[in-house]
Amino acid sequence: MTDTDIVGRRALGTADLGLGITIIAGRSSRWRWRAVAARALLHLLFAREYVRNSRRRSAVAMCALFIIDAGIAIGLRKDRRSA
Repeated sequence: MTDTDIVGRRALGTADLGLGITIIAGRSSRWRWRAVAARALLHLLFAREYVRNSRRRSAVAMCALFIIDAGIAIGLRKDRRSA
Protein backbone atom coordinates (compact mmCIF):
# COMPACT_ATOMS: atom_id res chain seq x y z
CA MET A 1 0.00 0.00 0.00
CA THR A 2 2.66 2.45 -1.01
CA ASP A 3 0.30 5.23 -2.09
CA THR A 4 -1.83 5.00 1.05
CA ASP A 5 -0.83 7.53 3.67
CA ILE A 6 0.95 6.30 6.78
CA VAL A 7 -1.98 7.18 9.05
CA GLY A 8 -4.32 5.12 6.87
CA ARG A 9 -2.00 2.13 6.90
CA ARG A 10 -1.59 2.31 10.64
CA ALA A 11 -5.34 2.61 11.15
CA LEU A 12 -6.03 -0.44 8.98
CA GLY A 13 -3.30 -2.44 10.71
CA THR A 14 -4.46 -1.45 14.18
CA ALA A 15 -8.06 -2.32 13.36
CA ASP A 16 -6.99 -5.69 11.96
CA LEU A 17 -4.89 -6.44 15.04
CA GLY A 18 -7.64 -5.40 17.44
CA LEU A 19 -10.27 -7.47 15.68
CA GLY A 20 -7.93 -10.46 15.53
CA ILE A 21 -7.34 -10.29 19.28
CA THR A 22 -11.08 -9.95 19.91
CA ILE A 23 -11.80 -12.99 17.75
CA ILE A 24 -9.17 -15.14 19.47
CA ALA A 25 -9.69 -13.95 23.06
CA GLY A 26 -13.44 -13.32 22.93
CA ARG A 27 -15.46 -15.66 25.07
CA SER A 28 -18.86 -14.31 24.13
CA SER A 29 -20.29 -15.61 20.88
CA ARG A 30 -22.19 -12.32 20.61
CA TRP A 31 -18.93 -10.41 20.30
CA ARG A 32 -17.09 -13.02 18.30
CA TRP A 33 -19.47 -13.10 15.32
CA ARG A 34 -19.56 -9.31 15.27
CA ALA A 35 -15.76 -9.09 15.32
CA VAL A 36 -15.51 -11.61 12.46
CA ALA A 37 -18.12 -9.65 10.48
CA ALA A 38 -16.23 -6.40 11.10
CA ARG A 39 -13.01 -8.05 9.99
CA ALA A 40 -14.73 -9.23 6.82
CA LEU A 41 -15.65 -5.63 6.05
CA LEU A 42 -12.10 -4.57 6.87
CA HIS A 43 -10.89 -6.93 4.15
CA LEU A 44 -12.93 -4.90 1.67
CA LEU A 45 -11.13 -1.75 2.80
CA PHE A 46 -7.80 -3.48 2.28
CA ALA A 47 -8.98 -4.61 -1.17
CA ARG A 48 -9.93 -1.05 -2.07
CA GLU A 49 -6.49 0.20 -1.10
CA TYR A 50 -4.82 -2.54 -3.11
CA VAL A 51 -6.91 -1.61 -6.17
CA ARG A 52 -5.93 2.04 -5.71
CA ASN A 53 -2.29 0.94 -5.71
CA SER A 54 -2.63 -1.30 -8.79
CA ARG A 55 -2.16 -4.52 -6.82
CA ARG A 56 -4.94 -6.58 -8.34
CA ARG A 57 -3.84 -9.98 -7.02
CA SER A 58 -3.72 -8.68 -3.47
CA ALA A 59 -7.17 -7.13 -3.92
CA VAL A 60 -8.55 -10.46 -5.16
CA ALA A 61 -7.02 -12.23 -2.15
CA MET A 62 -8.66 -9.73 0.20
CA CYS A 63 -12.02 -10.28 -1.51
CA ALA A 64 -11.58 -14.03 -1.01
CA LEU A 65 -10.86 -13.43 2.68
CA PHE A 66 -13.99 -11.27 2.84
CA ILE A 67 -16.08 -14.17 1.53
CA ILE A 68 -14.51 -16.63 3.98
CA ASP A 69 -14.90 -14.36 7.02
CA ALA A 70 -18.44 -13.37 6.05
CA GLY A 71 -19.38 -17.06 5.87
CA ILE A 72 -17.81 -17.71 9.26
CA ALA A 73 -19.62 -14.72 10.79
CA ILE A 74 -22.94 -15.95 9.42
CA GLY A 75 -22.27 -19.41 10.84
CA LEU A 76 -21.33 -18.02 14.25
CA ARG A 77 -24.45 -15.89 14.32
CA LYS A 78 -26.66 -18.86 13.42
CA ASP A 79 -25.03 -20.94 16.16
CA ARG A 80 -25.70 -18.18 18.66
CA ARG A 81 -29.37 -17.99 17.68
CA SER A 82 -29.87 -21.74 17.93
CA ALA A 83 -28.26 -21.96 21.37
